[in-house]
Amino acid sequence: MADVTLGVGPVKGRYKAKVRLSDLDPPRSATLSGTVVGALGSGGGNGRVTLTPDRDGGTIIAYTYEAALGGKVAAVGGRLLDGATRVIFKQFFAELARKAGGARPGWTARLLALIGLRR
Repeated sequence: MADVTLGVGPVKGRYKAKVRLSDLDPPRSATLSGTVVGALGSGGGNGRVTLTPDRDGGTIIAYTYEAALGGKVAAVGGRLLDGATRVIFKQFFAELARKAGGARPGWTARLLALIGLRR
C-alpha cells in the first residue's frame, strides 16, 4: 500500500495505491496489478513486464498493460489516459534503472531484486 499523487490532464489528486506481483517467471517476466482509490475517482489495471538480454550485454524491458478509470478522473482525463500512462511507465522504469545502478554491469540483478524477482 502506498500514498501517491497522480494527475491526468487537469485533474490531479492523492490516491491510496495497492500493487501486487504475480505470474513470476524469474528473471524473465512478471505481472504487476494494482488499484488506486481517491476523492477524484478510482482506477485499476495490470501489466506484463518482460526482460530480455540484448546483444550488448544490456537488457530490453518491454511491457503491455490494460487500465481503467472511474469517477471525475475518467470524465475529465479519460482521453488523455494512454499518453499519461506511457509517461508514468517511462518514469517508473527510469527510476527503477536509476535505483538499480543504471547501465552498469549487474544492474539487471539489482532491478530484479527491487521488484521482487530475485534475492
